[in-house]
Amino acid sequence: MIMSGMTLTGALFVLTTLFALWSAHRAFPEDQRSRLLALLVGWASFQAVVALLGFYNGPVSLPPRFALAIVPPFVTLVVLLVTPRGRRWLQRLDPFALLLVHTVRIPVELLLHRLFVEGSIPEVMTWEGRNADLLSGVGALFLYLWTKRVGPASRRVLLVWNVLGLLLVLSVFFHGLLSAPSPVQQFSTPNGDFALLHSPFVWLPSVIVPLVVLVHLAALVQLLAPAQSASSKP
Repeated sequence: MIMSGMTLTGALFVLTTLFALWSAHRAFPEDQRSRLLALLVGWASFQAVVALLGFYNGPVSLPPRFALAIVPPFVTLVVLLVTPRGRRWLQRLDPFALLLVHTVRIPVELLLHRLFVEGSIPEVMTWEGRNADLLSGVGALFLYLWTKRVGPASRRVLLVWNVLGLLLVLSVFFHGLLSAPSPVQQFSTPNGDFALLHSPFVWLPSVIVPLVVLVHLAALVQLLAPAQSASSKP
């Protein structure tokens, strides 16, 4: 699973991550796109190097080493959500482009199932277990095409879809945490390996999931803001 021994699954995951970064970059304010994309690429590169060096495969500890992959991005999300400046920035994101980001969940779910077949993640993290996040990806694709061809969906539809989508991705994230080697691990693979500790799959918890949560939060902030219409611009 290490990047130096790249498999087809790994190569496809690299392409999936690049799509997530590209689509997120399109949603950012135009005057910040280059800077924020560089920041994301830098973070992804750092995570790849840390995983390649075997840091995440070190001795099981508390807090788990895996915290280095997930805590910084989620602290950033909390800061964006609870501070006035952060919420103002979330309101500047392009609502139409936000939908495109969510379509990355389709290839992610296909690749997660492939990793399960290869014995690298537990079944609970796939649609054969407790992961229904593929529905979010398909729903995002439908809403994206609907908005592009017909016009924006209603505010109520977008609110319900974003809340459900956020709950689904957080459920996947929670089951992923319980599958990673740690003192609280609940699910494991037959050989004890866990793909998300290796490059490039470490980008799922450290890059892709935070981006998905970010765009859900941005959409909800925009939809719930006073005097803010739920319109999306194609």
